[in-house]
Formats: sequence, C-alpha cells, structure tokens
Amino acid sequence: MVVVESDGFVGAAVAYELGQRGVEADVVPATAGDGAVTVTRGPDRSVVRPSWTYGPGDRGLFRFASMARRLPVLIVSGDGGQAVRPVFVGDVAAVVADVASGARLPSGTIEVAGPDELTLDDALRVLLAVMGRRRRLVHLGARLRLPPPPDDGALVAPTRLRAGLARFLSPFVVREAGPADEPAVVAIRLAAYGAIRDRYPSERSWVGHAAELASVPSETSTVLIAEELGRAVGTVALLGDHVRFLAVDPTVQGRGVARLLMDEAVRRGARRLSTATWMAEARRLYESSGWRENPGLVEHYDDFTLLTYELTKTVTTT
Repeated sequence: MVVVESDGFVGAAVAYELGQRGVEADVVPATAGDGAVTVTRGPDRSVVRPSWTYGPGDRGLFRFASMARRLPVLIVSGDGGQAVRPVFVGDVAAVVADVASGARLPSGTIEVAGPDELTLDDALRVLLAVMGRRRRLVHLGARLRLPPPPDDGALVAPTRLRAGLARFLSPFVVREAGPADEPAVVAIRLAAYGAIRDRYPSERSWVGHAAELASVPSETSTVLIAEELGRAVGTVALLGDHVRFLAVDPTVQGRGVARLLMDEAVRRGARRLSTATWMAEARRLYESSGWRENPGLVEHYDDFTLLTYELTKTVTTT
C-alpha cells in the first residue's frame, strides 16, 4: 500500500502524475504543513522536500501573477534579495511518483530544487517577462518568508523558471510552421528587419538580405512560429543546430516573444547562430541567455561583418 501525504496544488499535481503512470496510491492531506511530501511505501518512508514550488494555485509566483494583472505595480515584502531556487510543481510530482513507484530511493529525504539560482526580484522579473507585463517592483516592510535554498546535494529538477511559467502564463504559443504559414513568416521577417533597414551599411546589403528573408526552404530547415490568439507574431528557423532569421512583429516587441522562440529553438537542439554587428538588441538577448561570441568564427564581407555566437551553458526547457 502506498500513501502520499501532500497538500494543495502540489497534492493535485501528484495525484495527476500518479494517475498518468498508473501508480496506485492514496493521496491524503499532509500534517506537517511545511511543503514537504511524504511517501510511505510498505515499511519505507521517504520525504520529498522541494524548494520554492510554483504552479497554478500556488501562494507564491502565481499570486504575484494575479497581482500583476490587477495592479500597476508589484508589491514585494522586503528588499527582494532573498535567494530562491523555484521548482516547477510538475517536476516535484514526477519525483514523488518515482518514489511511489519504487523507481527512486525507497527511503530518506530527497531535496528538490529548480535549475535557476535567482533572487526573489529576479524571479518576479522573469514572471513579468513571460506574462508580457511591465510593472515596477515596490518593496515594503519585512522580508517575505520563503523556503531556504537547498543543500548542494539537492536533486536539480529540469524545468527552467521561464519555461515552467510559460506553460500557463504566456499569451503566446510556439509551434512548428507549415506550408500555409509561409506568407505570415515572410511578412514578419520583412517587417522586423525592415524596421531597422537604416542600420544596414548599404542598400545592396538590405536587398540581398531581404531576398533571403523571403525564402522559406522548409525541406532543409525547421521553421517555428509564435502566435497570440491565433495571429502570427514571431518566427525563427533552425538549420541543423544553427539559428536563422529570428524575427518578431514590431507591434509586440518587448513582450518576450523572441526569448520564447529562442528557448524553443534551444530545446530542439540549437547551439549556434550568426548575427550582424549592428543587431544590438538581438545580441543583448543572446548574451543574457547564455550565448557567447566566438571571436575565431567571424565572417567579413564587402560592407558588413557577421559574428558567430555559441551556447555556452546547458539550457533545459522541457
């Protein structure tokens, strides 16, 4: 007989995960009230102790999301400098299901932490970026009481904060484009790059690049498209592990679409990209996401220079 003691939104996620795997267990309310999940499997008793858990129905990040929808500012208790390792509720549920099924350590304590080491303010900025909202953080009073960061030996869950939040909070959906999407893909590319046409070193450079932008060779590349309420607003292409033609409709720039597309490209194996020296905004995005310029892979043409960026850290966005 397997008994799982867990409360609230974590308990609901655990029950769902157990059902999906066909693991028979009784999920009952926890008695400790400290966020830990207890699994009793025959004579063995395990405790899964997650760090700051987030997901629909939580009293933390999703509560701030509700505030961001209703107020022009986010009110944060304390200075926002607390160290946090947000862990997605689905990852916690997966660990609990592993224990309940006997696939993981049968007894003892398992600490689970998210892969991102952040401050509370950092986590809230990621939340706002995913939601496409701009809100000022207002710090008041004593610090918010949060679970302490886990020990160095904690199990690191795979889902990064941005990807976990995007599953529920992002107004944008990313999918693979098909032949019927080609006109929208080309239109977004030409609008995005056309908005910075004056940065191109010559008219010839622009005309040559525009011709490339208008070509969508689906047989040799994978093209992704981002939509908001069914309207195409962004796109990126993958040629092997190389990112090409990242573009966002100028009307939605600044709302996290480019980062969402890049996250999905990385999940699909992207590890290299090329960008022109005058693409300052794009270069800031890449560098803030773990991409670094490789000075040994610079391409010089008649009137412009292409820089090569490579991903320098493992990014998991499952």
